[in-house]
Amino acid sequence: DSKDVPGSPFDVDVFKINLAAIQVKGLEKPIPLGQTRKISIITKDVGKSDLPCKVTVTTPSGATADLPTEQSPEGYDCNFTPKEPGEHKVKVEYAAKEVPKSPFTVAVEVSDIQPSKVGKPLEQTRELDSILIYCQVNRKFSNKC
Repeated sequence: DSKDVPGSPFDVDVFKINLAAIQVKGLEKPIPLGQTRKISIITKDVGKSDLPCKVTVTTPSGATADLPTEQSPEGYDCNFTPKEPGEHKVKVEYAAKEVPKSPFTVAVEVSDIQPSKVGKPLEQTRELDSILIYCQVNRKFSNKC
């Protein structure tokens, strides 16, 4: 039948997307248990940088969670705060397609020093027999020597 479809003709946008140009940053190093890590999905060079992005984490025990993403000038950002030690899988999808090298594996390690235990620098000034002594203690902890 040669009848027109209501609302036609339709405009369709067609984009070539280069998934291989997507970069995922923030998963290169182990994450201390309970510490929030920003994960950046760089989509600025894929052809269309504002298509839907989905990040799903699978814990060592098999639980999954979608991380909320927010658009950034370079693509998308999300935050991951692990609650379980061990290897986590991070699956990244862009425009409903899994990006190359996904899922990414990131280690979550138990740390003796939690970020909440590290405070502001300690400063103290004392005057002894006309000599001014100023001391600042700023301790930064790292598991690397």
